[in-house]
Amino acid sequence: IVGVTISRVINDVDVINNLLSQGLVSIVGDLAIVVGIVVVMLSLSPRLALLALSVVPLMVLATAVFTRHARVAFRETREKIGAVVGDLAENIGGVRVIQAFAQEATTHEHFEQMNRENRDAHVAAVALASAFTPVVDLLGMVATGIVLWIGGRAAAEGELTIGVVVAFLAYVGQLFQPIRDLSQVYATLQSAMAGGERVLELLDSPVEVADTPDAIELQQLEGRVELRDVWLSYRGAEPALRGVSLTIEPGQVVALVGPTGAGKTSIASVVARFYDVTQGAVLIDGHDVRKLKQRSLRRFMGIVPQDPFLFSASIADNIRFGRPEASDAEVREAARLANLDEFVQSLPEGYDTLVQEGGVNLSVGQRQLICIARVALAQPRLLILDEATSSVDTLTEALIQEALARLLVGRTCIVIAHRLSTVRRADRIYVVQGGRIVEEGSHEELLDRGGLYRELYEKQFG
Repeated sequence: IVGVTISRVINDVDVINNLLSQGLVSIVGDLAIVVGIVVVMLSLSPRLALLALSVVPLMVLATAVFTRHARVAFRETREKIGAVVGDLAENIGGVRVIQAFAQEATTHEHFEQMNRENRDAHVAAVALASAFTPVVDLLGMVATGIVLWIGGRAAAEGELTIGVVVAFLAYVGQLFQPIRDLSQVYATLQSAMAGGERVLELLDSPVEVADTPDAIELQQLEGRVELRDVWLSYRGAEPALRGVSLTIEPGQVVALVGPTGAGKTSIASVVARFYDVTQGAVLIDGHDVRKLKQRSLRRFMGIVPQDPFLFSASIADNIRFGRPEASDAEVREAARLANLDEFVQSLPEGYDTLVQEGGVNLSVGQRQLICIARVALAQPRLLILDEATSSVDTLTEALIQEALARLLVGRTCIVIAHRLSTVRRADRIYVVQGGRIVEEGSHEELLDRGGLYRELYEKQFG
């Protein structure tokens, strides 16, 4: 979807730009010439002028036929180029997976096939557009023949002078030159309209999570979180959450555990209001999150995702992303809290080291520590940790756990984890399965109960 969106923003907008920057000027100039010539022709001989213009209905018919087919052809070209860009972006992002499974040849052949389809679509559209101009030329020659035949007979009978006939022949030739130019611009117009449809479709996409007109600004946050009978469905699919209810007190650390796809991340997503609940309510300090301005809510919230994302900027700029005004000293202090400072200082350029696209010049653990430092600098009151240690080695996990222990002090925290060793010290553990909370309690209470939590624990620790 990223590649297709980029194609719409760049390629489709470009064809519209070509029409507006070049086509409109040509249209205005050519129309002025056409109107001027028609007026002169009518003033010289209305009858001969109307006869010369008798091909106009045929031209309108040809234009209607061209429009019907051209719109489809140019729409397909926009879809094909979008597919090519999308496939290219996907292949670049997944190049390591392609190499790991030795699928370079298959991927190359698939990309070539998409390019062939893109080429064929463009050739068909250009061929159709190219066929329109000869039709205009043919009608122009027909009009010239009419003037020559009818005008010649009228001149022979003394109804018109030879000069008028010669003038008409010149004017007809000049009349169809701007019409020919307009036909070429019209092809550009069809391409621009096809691109415009896709751009408008993107611009008209509804905002799924929007502030209500009466949304209020959250001035401060204590950190009390409550979910009341929350149901969530993603775009009409099967419910991801089914009647979830829980309460988290300020400063409390709560863990969400359960099998993959149970709904743990969905709970965190509705708390952060990345999605609006289908039924029920999520309350922060007694306020329904749907009644709060999203910007003010997330100003007090920090999220450490499972897949750490870094921007193509310096390490310092990545850390201060949530607080651009932070000083270098504050950035270093946040890095020290995240057990990151020693590593960054060992780099030749230190905090000015540029992070390459996707953070490929850093390990997963190093990227995760930068994300923790970024959250630490933002000083949130509510913290969400989504599998923060799932993809790192034991040594790095220890560094992250130590950093998180310092970060959690005095903050409300929701910890999502598969590794149960990371949630033992949580104040409350909720076990999620099938979109429902099936167990809750402390680590020891859940082990004594002998339910799903104990089953998961024994699978991990034997």
